[in-house]
Amino acid sequence: MLMGVVFVLLASVAYGVVPIFSKELLNAGMSSMSVVVFRFFFSALGALTIALIRKVPLKADKRQLIQLFFFGVFGCGGTAYLLTASFNYLPVGLATMFHFTYPLIVMMIMVAKYREKMSVYKALALLVALAGLVLILDLKGDLSIQGVLLAIASGFTYAVFVVSNRMATFKLMPAMAITFYTSGSLSAAFALLALCTGQMTPPPNALAWLNSVAVGVCCSLMALALLTLGIRIIGATNAAIVNMAEPVTSLLAGMMVYGDRIPALSVFGCLLVMSSAGFITLDAKKQMDEMAAAAQKAAMEKQDGETASLSPASSGVSPIAEGGSDQSFPFTKGGGTATLEKERGDE
Repeated sequence: MLMGVVFVLLASVAYGVVPIFSKELLNAGMSSMSVVVFRFFFSALGALTIALIRKVPLKADKRQLIQLFFFGVFGCGGTAYLLTASFNYLPVGLATMFHFTYPLIVMMIMVAKYREKMSVYKALALLVALAGLVLILDLKGDLSIQGVLLAIASGFTYAVFVVSNRMATFKLMPAMAITFYTSGSLSAAFALLALCTGQMTPPPNALAWLNSVAVGVCCSLMALALLTLGIRIIGATNAAIVNMAEPVTSLLAGMMVYGDRIPALSVFGCLLVMSSAGFITLDAKKQMDEMAAAAQKAAMEKQDGETASLSPASSGVSPIAEGGSDQSFPFTKGGGTATLEKERGDE
């Protein structure tokens, strides 16, 4: 369970530096849609390369391929498009805040549709992480209803993608296979859209190509694979809450790369968000203890049942009668009771 938390935290770190690479590519003259196309193209290419080297099976049936295409394009792709569009109407801090309502949406989906049990630790983790997020982000600025709806919609599409990794038919496929199909379908769909709208702008120089490879392999390929593995171990709701460490990474990356100053409240907010992972770890440990106790109880009940079945009393015959050592005691035969003395008297 702890490894699941670690996987999601690592995925959050990878996702958190995406804005750094994306900003560099946009400054180089690439369109937003082209950044998405090349980012996920290199993600798919990297996943395919690793799968072939490690001989990871890429086989998928028709239903799985349809779901992978749908959740890749409308889950990951829809999230990237809607969140980017919300930046036209809202400050980045506000848009990110509304986008990160997605853990709450994941929790609601899992509880309402899949009857997932809501624990105290999960509720505390979500509340603490949301409080930390409010402190981290710059919430100054006028609200735009259109921007708010776009940002929340991006949270919904990403919530659906996170849940799909837990509940869809492809949930047991290798992580690299899932990453290859989702990234490949997303890149192909957005490339077609970019060509039709005249927004296809390839990386203009060697540094832009290098940044495209980096954001594709490090921030998409590895992040998607780690997130998929984490969701399998700790579940969709827990993974969504732990993934709220992503804006913390973005904040720290901005400080290191661009020299951004971090206010004291933001530092406290970072600590709150990171502490939410501790609550999830406690919840995971509690689940493991409950599973171990249930398994031990089942084993004891099975052992007791086997002992009872081997007990002489369970055969319905007296051990003395069965052994024949003393026939003066009554024994059961055919539902009647008799004694050796009575038999002799009858004679």
